[in-house]
Amino acid sequence: MELGLRAPPLWMPALNYHRVHPSPASQPFDRGVIDATPAELDEQMEVLARHFTPIGVSELADHVTHGRPLPERPALVTFDDAYRECLTLALPILRARGVRASFFVPTALVGDRRVPWWDRVSYIVRSSPLARIELRYPVRTELDLSAEEDAVRELLGIFKRRYAIDTERFFDELGEAAGVHWDAELERRFADELLLDWDGLRELTRAGMEVHSHTRTHRLLQNLDPKSARDEIAESRRDIRRELGVDARALSYPVGRPITSRPWLVSAMAEAGYELGFSTGTQGSTHGVDRFDVGRVSIDFGTGLSQFRALLVHPKLLAA
Repeated sequence: MELGLRAPPLWMPALNYHRVHPSPASQPFDRGVIDATPAELDEQMEVLARHFTPIGVSELADHVTHGRPLPERPALVTFDDAYRECLTLALPILRARGVRASFFVPTALVGDRRVPWWDRVSYIVRSSPLARIELRYPVRTELDLSAEEDAVRELLGIFKRRYAIDTERFFDELGEAAGVHWDAELERRFADELLLDWDGLRELTRAGMEVHSHTRTHRLLQNLDPKSARDEIAESRRDIRRELGVDARALSYPVGRPITSRPWLVSAMAEAGYELGFSTGTQGSTHGVDRFDVGRVSIDFGTGLSQFRALLVHPKLLAA
């Protein structure tokens, strides 16, 4: 089946996935980061490979920083957060369709076996025996846990908006208010269930995929003090060099929020040695973008093939 439309000459679709799962509602973690079933991903990659030339982040970095030419009709496929399904479900599909993808990794979550904060919020809400709770920190908030999706979104919004939030205090108080037990053994078990370890990431690189940085703990850089933000940026690159023996040439920003309004963060990216920085949204990317604000198209669960084809041509077509 043909797309029926020709992409503008400077348009390059850059797609962003997180987690692939056959049944989001069957598991207690954040459903918002599950972007496709295996069958959906396979259909999407078949369409992409038929009409575009998949490239890695390194090829885009070479083009942006050194002027090296890109192939005709390039496209970029990225995965954030290092979910285990990247290896077990996505990799076989990518290899079968001849798609080279790039994976952005929160290195401390991988190395220390910590559950991502958004998944921990979801687990607490869905595991609570209570219908309503009152949260005291960081702001006093009454939550209706019977409306699970709304409660998860509200709590994630509170966490994302708060500058220098004390993560451990937030989760201690949330767990206590919700009546949900959490300890180191449980966290390790869930982390092993959810996330790749360094050996899994080595398998991805051996399969020809690329690994780049997603900071260390996936905290919003804009909500951290300058030293902490610089550590998140620079130390994650060092983690990848130490464990995988490769230099991460790019970093994708947690929650996809661009940093170009914070010049000191842009300087920290350059000082750490990154050549590209990736945000998310619906704008996709062109060849002439700011190298520290390369946009990506976020793929959502249930995206139909007709919508996916339109996203490949240009996401603004969907707003017409």
